[in-house]
Amino acid sequence: METRNGHTLKGVKRVVVGDDSASLFHIIDESSVVQHLHLTDVNFSSSGYYASGVVSDNFGRVVGCSVSGTIACGNTGYPCGGIVGYNNSSGRVIACYSTASVNGEYR
Repeated sequence: METRNGHTLKGVKRVVVGDDSASLFHIIDESSVVQHLHLTDVNFSSSGYYASGVVSDNFGRVVGCSVSGTIACGNTGYPCGGIVGYNNSSGRVIACYSTASVNGEYR
């Protein structure tokens, strides 16, 4: 995998109380691509909505990304994940991985 042009963000923290997502991007649409993005030592936590590393609600493509750290969502009925919280039918996650600790009701 070519990552020479990728970007790394380290130590990003987003803690949300209430109805908002905790991830780098809330939503990406069908025409959007997040590519070669690496998040290290993140701390994303939401008590009322999705929590994930790269995108909470994915309609687009996430390609060649990685996540490490901690991701947590409360007992909200919303999913949480290392790369994507919820992957819609048009969403694609390609060649990505997560070593993040993911805790929540729906993982």
